Amino acid sequence: MTAHHDLLISQGSRALGTRLRRLFETLNAGVSAMYDEAGVDFEPRWYGLFTLLRHAEDLDIGSAAAVLGQSHVAVVQVANALEKRGLIRRVTARHDKRSRVLQMTAKGRALCEKLDPLWDAVSAASAALLKEAAPSLLADLEALDAALLKRPMLDRIQHHLQDNS
Repeated sequence: MTAHHDLLISQGSRALGTRLRRLFETLNAGVSAMYDEAGVDFEPRWYGLFTLLRHAEDLDIGSAAAVLGQSHVAVVQVANALEKRGLIRRVTARHDKRSRVLQMTAKGRALCEKLDPLWDAVSAASAALLKEAAPSLLADLEALDAALLKRPMLDRIQHHLQDNS
């Protein structure tokens, strides 16, 4: 669909979330296709938790969710998928025998070796795309994150609803 006929573009800020979702889906489709072509059983949505566990010795779900800025439910879903494939495991925490933490397995560490060159290519392609089309996008996303932390979207919407009542 061309931009000229794109309903979402014509909706402007009203469709911001929908357009961001569409962009996200387009980017993820390309990355998913790359994993498929490389014969690697990995999904784009696993990247955050997998990378976090690569660099953390032990991490509980709540801490992972906080670091990633994702919901507990979303992190549990990804952890379950990674565990099912043998890439991570849940073990009893050393400091508290009642809690469980996530750890990367040897299989997960071995997969990192296959993923690193793929992720380098994704990074290079992303950098080139940003340079070509949206050089300030990463800074703009950081600004949006900060603004929403300062004042959540629901509060912003409610403010406008009150103004229009």
